[in-house]
Amino acid sequence: MIAMYVPGHSLLHRCPAGWKLLALFATGAVLAYPDLPVWITGLLATTCVLLYCFSELGLRICFRQLWTSRWIITFTFVAQVWFKPMQETAVITLRITAIVLFAALITLTTPLSEIFANVVRMLHPFQRFGVDTDRIGIAVSLGISVIPIISASMKTVHEASQARGVHTGILLGIQAWAVPLMVLVLKQADELADSLDARGI
Repeated sequence: MIAMYVPGHSLLHRCPAGWKLLALFATGAVLAYPDLPVWITGLLATTCVLLYCFSELGLRICFRQLWTSRWIITFTFVAQVWFKPMQETAVITLRITAIVLFAALITLTTPLSEIFANVVRMLHPFQRFGVDTDRIGIAVSLGISVIPIISASMKTVHEASQARGVHTGILLGIQAWAVPLMVLVLKQADELADSLDARGI
Protein backbone atom coordinates (compact mmCIF):
# COMPACT_ATOMS: atom_id res chain seq x y z
CA MET A 1 0.00 0.00 0.00
CA ILE A 2 1.08 3.58 -0.72
CA ALA A 3 1.16 5.86 2.34
CA MET A 4 -0.37 9.16 1.29
CA TYR A 5 -0.59 10.87 4.69
CA VAL A 6 0.89 14.37 4.72
CA PRO A 7 1.48 15.68 8.28
CA GLY A 8 -0.04 19.07 9.05
CA HIS A 9 -1.71 21.20 11.69
CA SER A 10 -4.81 22.36 9.84
CA LEU A 11 -8.32 22.01 11.20
CA LEU A 12 -8.92 19.13 8.80
CA HIS A 13 -5.81 17.33 10.09
CA ARG A 14 -7.02 17.74 13.67
CA CYS A 15 -10.57 16.66 12.88
CA PRO A 16 -11.32 13.17 14.26
CA ALA A 17 -10.95 10.46 11.64
CA GLY A 18 -14.43 9.12 12.40
CA TRP A 19 -16.10 12.39 11.41
CA LYS A 20 -14.07 12.55 8.21
CA LEU A 21 -15.03 9.00 7.30
CA LEU A 22 -18.70 9.73 7.94
CA ALA A 23 -18.42 12.81 5.75
CA LEU A 24 -16.78 10.72 3.01
CA PHE A 25 -19.50 8.06 3.13
CA ALA A 26 -22.24 10.71 3.16
CA THR A 27 -20.66 12.50 0.21
CA GLY A 28 -20.35 9.24 -1.70
CA ALA A 29 -24.00 8.41 -1.00
CA VAL A 30 -25.12 11.84 -2.21
CA LEU A 31 -23.00 11.64 -5.37
CA ALA A 32 -24.36 8.16 -6.09
CA TYR A 33 -27.96 9.42 -6.11
CA PRO A 34 -29.14 9.03 -9.74
CA ASP A 35 -31.29 12.19 -9.92
CA LEU A 36 -28.85 14.46 -8.11
CA PRO A 37 -29.07 18.01 -9.55
CA VAL A 38 -26.00 19.10 -11.48
CA TRP A 39 -25.51 22.18 -9.31
CA ILE A 40 -25.12 20.02 -6.18
CA THR A 41 -22.46 17.94 -7.93
CA GLY A 42 -20.63 21.14 -8.89
CA LEU A 43 -20.98 22.50 -5.35
CA LEU A 44 -19.50 19.36 -3.80
CA ALA A 45 -16.62 19.36 -6.29
CA THR A 46 -15.90 23.04 -5.55
CA THR A 47 -16.07 22.38 -1.81
CA CYS A 48 -13.54 19.60 -2.19
CA VAL A 49 -11.09 21.90 -3.99
CA LEU A 50 -11.55 24.54 -1.27
CA LEU A 51 -10.86 21.96 1.43
CA TYR A 52 -7.50 21.23 -0.19
CA CYS A 53 -6.67 24.93 0.14
CA PHE A 54 -7.85 25.20 3.75
CA SER A 55 -6.04 22.01 4.82
CA GLU A 56 -2.53 23.38 4.07
CA LEU A 57 -2.26 21.02 1.11
CA GLY A 58 -2.95 23.64 -1.53
CA LEU A 59 -4.05 23.54 -5.14
CA ARG A 60 -0.76 22.00 -6.24
CA ILE A 61 -1.46 18.76 -4.37
CA CYS A 62 -5.09 18.87 -5.49
CA PHE A 63 -4.03 19.07 -9.13
CA ARG A 64 -1.43 16.37 -8.49
CA GLN A 65 -4.21 14.08 -7.28
CA LEU A 66 -6.17 14.90 -10.42
CA TRP A 67 -3.15 14.11 -12.56
CA THR A 68 -2.50 10.88 -10.68
CA SER A 69 -6.13 9.86 -11.18
CA ARG A 70 -6.33 10.93 -14.83
CA TRP A 71 -6.46 7.37 -16.16
CA ILE A 72 -9.31 6.43 -13.83
CA ILE A 73 -11.20 9.54 -14.92
CA THR A 74 -10.43 8.88 -18.59
CA PHE A 75 -11.52 5.25 -18.36
CA THR A 76 -14.75 6.33 -16.64
CA PHE A 77 -15.47 8.85 -19.38
CA VAL A 78 -14.71 6.43 -22.23
CA ALA A 79 -16.78 3.65 -20.64
CA GLN A 80 -19.80 5.94 -20.27
CA VAL A 81 -19.69 7.90 -23.51
CA TRP A 82 -20.78 4.85 -25.53
CA PHE A 83 -24.03 4.41 -23.62
CA LYS A 84 -25.08 7.86 -22.40
CA PRO A 85 -25.43 11.39 -23.83
CA MET A 86 -22.35 13.61 -23.58
CA GLN A 87 -23.85 15.87 -20.91
CA GLU A 88 -24.77 12.94 -18.66
CA THR A 89 -21.36 11.39 -19.23
CA ALA A 90 -19.68 14.64 -18.17
CA VAL A 91 -21.75 14.80 -14.98
CA ILE A 92 -20.98 11.17 -14.07
CA THR A 93 -17.28 11.78 -14.70
CA LEU A 94 -17.42 14.87 -12.47
CA ARG A 95 -19.02 12.80 -9.72
CA ILE A 96 -16.30 10.15 -9.94
CA THR A 97 -13.63 12.86 -9.94
CA ALA A 98 -15.14 14.51 -6.86
CA ILE A 99 -15.32 11.28 -4.84
CA VAL A 100 -11.76 10.35 -5.83
CA LEU A 101 -10.55 13.78 -4.65
CA PHE A 102 -12.52 13.47 -1.41
CA ALA A 103 -11.08 10.00 -0.72
CA ALA A 104 -7.57 11.27 -1.46
CA LEU A 105 -8.15 14.23 0.87
CA ILE A 106 -9.06 11.86 3.71
CA THR A 107 -5.92 9.76 3.25
CA LEU A 108 -3.77 12.86 2.87
CA THR A 109 -4.93 14.27 6.21
CA THR A 110 -5.48 11.06 8.19
CA PRO A 111 -3.01 8.27 9.03
CA LEU A 112 -4.20 4.91 7.74
CA SER A 113 -3.94 3.47 11.25
CA GLU A 114 -6.53 6.00 12.47
CA ILE A 115 -8.85 5.15 9.59
CA PHE A 116 -8.65 1.47 10.46
CA ALA A 117 -9.16 2.09 14.19
CA ASN A 118 -12.21 4.30 13.63
CA VAL A 119 -13.88 1.90 11.20
CA VAL A 120 -13.46 -0.91 13.73
CA ARG A 121 -14.80 1.34 16.51
CA MET A 122 -17.88 2.34 14.51
CA LEU A 123 -18.65 -1.30 13.71
CA HIS A 124 -18.04 -2.53 17.28
CA PRO A 125 -21.79 -2.88 18.14
CA PHE A 126 -22.16 -5.38 15.29
CA GLN A 127 -19.66 -7.79 16.87
CA ARG A 128 -22.46 -9.29 18.95
CA PHE A 129 -23.99 -10.50 15.68
CA GLY A 130 -20.78 -12.25 14.66
CA VAL A 131 -19.49 -9.50 12.36
CA ASP A 132 -15.70 -9.55 11.98
CA THR A 133 -15.04 -5.83 12.41
CA ASP A 134 -11.28 -6.20 11.98
CA ARG A 135 -11.70 -7.64 8.50
CA ILE A 136 -14.17 -4.93 7.52
CA GLY A 137 -11.82 -2.25 8.86
CA ILE A 138 -8.97 -3.62 6.79
CA ALA A 139 -11.20 -3.82 3.72
CA VAL A 140 -12.27 -0.18 4.06
CA SER A 141 -8.71 0.99 4.69
CA LEU A 142 -7.44 -0.91 1.66
CA GLY A 143 -10.32 0.33 -0.46
CA ILE A 144 -9.49 3.95 0.28
CA SER A 145 -5.73 3.59 -0.11
CA VAL A 146 -5.87 1.45 -3.26
CA ILE A 147 -6.99 4.37 -5.47
CA PRO A 148 -3.45 5.62 -6.19
CA ILE A 149 -2.30 2.05 -6.85
CA ILE A 150 -4.93 1.50 -9.54
CA SER A 151 -4.11 4.89 -11.01
CA ALA A 152 -0.40 4.01 -11.12
CA SER A 153 -1.27 0.69 -12.78
CA MET A 154 -3.28 2.50 -15.45
CA LYS A 155 -0.32 4.78 -16.10
CA THR A 156 2.05 1.80 -16.37
CA VAL A 157 -0.18 -0.05 -18.84
CA HIS A 158 -0.78 3.07 -20.93
CA GLU A 159 2.93 3.88 -21.13
CA ALA A 160 3.69 0.26 -22.07
CA SER A 161 1.13 0.48 -24.89
CA GLN A 162 2.72 3.67 -26.16
CA ALA A 163 6.19 2.13 -25.97
CA ARG A 164 4.99 -0.72 -28.19
CA GLY A 165 3.67 1.82 -30.70
CA VAL A 166 0.05 0.84 -30.15
CA HIS A 167 -2.44 3.45 -31.33
CA THR A 168 -4.77 4.19 -28.43
CA GLY A 169 -7.90 5.47 -30.08
CA ILE A 170 -11.25 4.97 -28.40
CA LEU A 171 -11.82 1.49 -29.83
CA LEU A 172 -8.23 0.28 -29.86
CA GLY A 173 -7.60 1.88 -26.47
CA ILE A 174 -9.96 -0.54 -24.73
CA GLN A 175 -8.14 -3.49 -26.27
CA ALA A 176 -4.67 -1.95 -25.86
CA TRP A 177 -4.75 -1.00 -22.18
CA ALA A 178 -8.14 -1.58 -20.55
CA VAL A 179 -7.87 -5.37 -20.78
CA PRO A 180 -4.19 -5.50 -19.68
CA LEU A 181 -5.14 -3.17 -16.82
CA MET A 182 -7.82 -5.59 -15.64
CA VAL A 183 -5.30 -8.45 -15.75
CA LEU A 184 -2.74 -6.40 -13.79
CA VAL A 185 -5.26 -5.31 -11.16
CA LEU A 186 -6.48 -8.88 -10.69
CA LYS A 187 -2.86 -10.04 -10.34
CA GLN A 188 -2.23 -7.37 -7.69
CA ALA A 189 -5.43 -8.41 -5.90
CA ASP A 190 -4.24 -12.04 -5.83
CA GLU A 191 -0.86 -10.98 -4.45
CA LEU A 192 -2.56 -8.88 -1.78
CA ALA A 193 -4.87 -11.77 -0.87
CA ASP A 194 -1.87 -14.12 -0.55
CA SER A 195 -0.12 -11.56 1.65
CA LEU A 196 -3.14 -11.24 3.93
CA ASP A 197 -3.53 -15.05 4.10
CA ALA A 198 0.13 -15.38 5.08
CA ARG A 199 -0.53 -13.01 8.01
CA GLY A 200 -3.62 -14.92 9.02
CA ILE A 201 -5.93 -12.01 8.24
